[in-house]
Amino acid sequence: MESGLLLVNKPEGLTSHDVVGRCRRFLQRKDIGHAGTLDPMATGLLVLLVGKATKLSDFILNGDKAYATTVRLGVETDTDDITGEVVAKKDPSFLDPQDVKEAALSLSGQLELPVPIYSAIKVKGKKLYEKARKGEDFKPPMRSMTFENLIVETVASDRVQVQFSCTKGAYVRAWGKALGQKLKVGATLEALHRTHSSPYSVSDAMALDAILESVPEDLATSTAWVPLKKTLPDWPVIKVTGYDEKLISNGQIPRKLERFLELEYGGMNPLQGIKVLSRRSGELISLLSHEPPLGFKIRRVFPNQ
Repeated sequence: MESGLLLVNKPEGLTSHDVVGRCRRFLQRKDIGHAGTLDPMATGLLVLLVGKATKLSDFILNGDKAYATTVRLGVETDTDDITGEVVAKKDPSFLDPQDVKEAALSLSGQLELPVPIYSAIKVKGKKLYEKARKGEDFKPPMRSMTFENLIVETVASDRVQVQFSCTKGAYVRAWGKALGQKLKVGATLEALHRTHSSPYSVSDAMALDAILESVPEDLATSTAWVPLKKTLPDWPVIKVTGYDEKLISNGQIPRKLERFLELEYGGMNPLQGIKVLSRRSGELISLLSHEPPLGFKIRRVFPNQ
């Protein structure tokens, strides 16, 4: 295994850093990170960045995420999830299931919601959870969060199970709290499972225990391993060779190639970026971005692949 992504189905009870640490020891390498933190209570897809794939962190983080979650109605906690201290209770049994479903479906699209007080968002240089732990009195900032493709799976007397996708910066805990406020009974997140981190799915991931019990050579041929050259599959690909490959590897775009890029891709909107592969080896050598009116710019270089 050289460089690439390792798709892990994270178990409950471990931090994202715990998962990274165990995989570092298993693969006997330190150059492993992750894209998109999952809280200890959360399960599901955690994308690990191995080797030179750590340079992809920004691009993986920017992708949409999808979750399956269970919201407990009638209970409020200080952390907005079931791991926190209960601060209020109310009997939700009077709620009509259809009203609960309609309330959940109404919380779709772009919403302005307060950030959970137990989060790493900084206000005046200080993380909110640090202020919350010290018992400081403060008003959390509002943030625009987008929730789409919402499906209400089940509604019980005190629980609702939903699925949805959301954009970067959205807090599922904030959505659950908003549902409780809309129903006037309060709510907290009881379970959270990440099913998708664009463009990767938990169905291709491998359970952490299975990874740690496998042989690295076998792991490299599984669906849980994405070689560097196959990452960012939605991006357009160009192949270069010879002197063009050498220039790009050194951080320069040949003028002839830049003219081609403008003609071929300059009008695409939106354009996340372009992958540059070596025609000789087939490996990823660079990522380009389009920045009108300046043209194309090299964002990342992956030499010696």
